[in-house]
Amino acid sequence: MQEIIFDKDFAVIKLDKELSLMELEWKRIISSSEYREGFRCVLENIENNSIARIITDSRKQGIIAPEDRIWLETEMIPKAIKGGLRYIATVMSENVFKKYYLNQIVKQSTKSGIEMELFDNYNNAKNWILSKI
Repeated sequence: MQEIIFDKDFAVIKLDKELSLMELEWKRIISSSEYREGFRCVLENIENNSIARIITDSRKQGIIAPEDRIWLETEMIPKAIKGGLRYIATVMSENVFKKYYLNQIVKQSTKSGIEMELFDNYNNAKNWILSKI
């Protein structure tokens, strides 16, 4: 059963312990501190609940600063892997800068042992992530 574990004006995070699935939806363009707050909540719940799968919807997120991307890759992803994360499905917009940002994360995630795929709609992302495990 899915429950909302984080709900602020910039993001909502839902958790389904039975499916070992978390969903992070960015509601608007976000600041660096909001980006980090959202991912810290994600990490805490991965670690506390051994979550293996996550869907992130970044269509409304805006452009992320390079230092925040590096923070995610070097601090958050390794900790998430230790916590049990194995699969990431990301819904993205067609923005060229967003594609570059996400492709950098895909490269780093793959090197770290996470299987990550990018999608242009939520349903395809959910179908893919539910096919894992």
